[in-house]
Amino acid sequence: MEGQIHSIERLDQSAWDQLTSQASFFQSRYWADICARGMKSKSRAVFLCGYHEGELVAGMPGVIASKGPLRSFYSMPYGTYGGPVFKTGMDQDICSDFLRFISEYFRQNKFSEIQIVDSNNSLADARLLSFNKTEVFTHVIEINEGEHHPPDKKIEGHIRAGTKRGTLVSPIRDRSFINRYYKLYCLTEEKHGRRRPLYDVKFFEVVFDVLSSSSFLYWNAAEIDGEVIGSQINFIYGNSLFNWQTVSDPARMEFKPNQILMEDTIAEGLRRGVKFVNLGASPSSAGGLIDYKARWGGREMRYNIYTGRSRWRKLLRR
Repeated sequence: MEGQIHSIERLDQSAWDQLTSQASFFQSRYWADICARGMKSKSRAVFLCGYHEGELVAGMPGVIASKGPLRSFYSMPYGTYGGPVFKTGMDQDICSDFLRFISEYFRQNKFSEIQIVDSNNSLADARLLSFNKTEVFTHVIEINEGEHHPPDKKIEGHIRAGTKRGTLVSPIRDRSFINRYYKLYCLTEEKHGRRRPLYDVKFFEVVFDVLSSSSFLYWNAAEIDGEVIGSQINFIYGNSLFNWQTVSDPARMEFKPNQILMEDTIAEGLRRGVKFVNLGASPSSAGGLIDYKARWGGREMRYNIYTGRSRWRKLLRR
């Protein structure tokens, strides 16, 4: 196996798209580009590629973020899915060669922090340096026979209640909507106890700019009497729909925006023929959120995050 490192400009994009066609959207070149352009720190996308007989058979996307003298490697940022992707049926020896190539890349570059969100559990038997491992989980709905009915009838009751109150949903196609979305995003972050929003408005602008003309983005909004009270950003890639961000006005929850939006999102996924709806990760302490996803029919899917920090990074606690 031959290992190479490519920027997004030098990447064979069609080969990467083929390799990741059944992986997550967050391992696509589009998400790497969004993160590199939208992150607050100086960042660039890199693609670790493994070739066998001239064919791209393995890859791992990453973003290198620089803050002063500190350089960090994320696959991928913000806890989104990363880690190695292999061509289906790839020989185990080639997979092991690629993991050794990754390890050597990290040794040579001496990043102050490395984080790999191993969504495919491709590193379960690997020993990548001396990383700390944290187990996390998401909830995934598996679509059977092209239809989905939430197992908890209360969900359908909430949807009926919101519809009776006049909550309407429509897709977003206008960039000017982003400022309205961001206000709801900040309210939602505050509700969850985050003192500073994880993303600034620029990040959502980049999401729209990169994806609005593609089939990958499904961004909808819930309104009551013309006032936006909730919104979702979803990514559709391969056979999966990824519910990335759901925001809503905490003062208008009696109109059930989250339930109305989710019903519309799943219906869109069904129209597109998706087999899985990924509802996103939940902190283990967020019992209410975990219960809500289970009531939609989501089942836990566990995976690991590997993190390594240099001595200086630990001392600076940054």
